[in-house]
Amino acid sequence: MLRASAALGCVPLGVGTVPVDAVDVVARSLVELCRKPDAAGGTYHLTHPDPVPLTDVFAAMRRAGYPLDGVDAEQWWSFIDDHAADPASSPQAALRDLTRYSMITEPEYRVPRIRALGDSGILPPPRTRPVHTHDARDHTRSRLLGGC
Repeated sequence: MLRASAALGCVPLGVGTVPVDAVDVVARSLVELCRKPDAAGGTYHLTHPDPVPLTDVFAAMRRAGYPLDGVDAEQWWSFIDDHAADPASSPQAALRDLTRYSMITEPEYRVPRIRALGDSGILPPPRTRPVHTHDARDHTRSRLLGGC
């Protein structure tokens, strides 16, 4: 979504939050789950219990130098469809349903949907800095999101 937004020069408005966490936290959680015999056969959502607001992620991208206009979410998806052959947009076009599913727009839906690892005794570390600010800065340096 971030790479497509950077390429399009716009972001969808009113899209809510995404349940994400740093890859090292998820990897440690997987290792811990593998060490717990009673965890076998369970379903675990390896996400931080506090979803990240996409508005914060987009603001971090703007601070990193990406010129991004806000557009209606349906218009943004239309842009994705129009640019589905573009390498920056094609993954987002292919993941349309997953993205719509993972974006949480209704607060009452968040609690039952995200089962924190705390249910199995594994607690995520507190966020010492916003994940999205760190990610936008690093992705800008690595050119993962494209030029700005």
